[in-house]
Amino acid sequence: MEYSFVTTSKVFSFLEKNTNQSVFYTGMDLRTTERKLSLDGVAISYDTFSQQLEAFNSAKEIESLVVNESTAIDGQVKFKLFVVLKPELLK
Repeated sequence: MEYSFVTTSKVFSFLEKNTNQSVFYTGMDLRTTERKLSLDGVAISYDTFSQQLEAFNSAKEIESLVVNESTAIDGQVKFKLFVVLKPELLK
């Protein structure tokens, strides 16, 4: 599998534009041939996490979104998301 700088930079730009300022990603795995993006992260609260999910659900670049895990720890929310990107984002 070969990753191109242009493809990954589009994904990073998308994330920058569509991520709540109170959400931080701690891990990412992008599989371009499958259009799958896995994100591990932390939100400052469940309210913020909910806002992030709504932003992704509204984004035209996302085909589907699955919350794999969310756990409240010390007032913050650790989460894992699986995202299927639309083909247009990876061209």
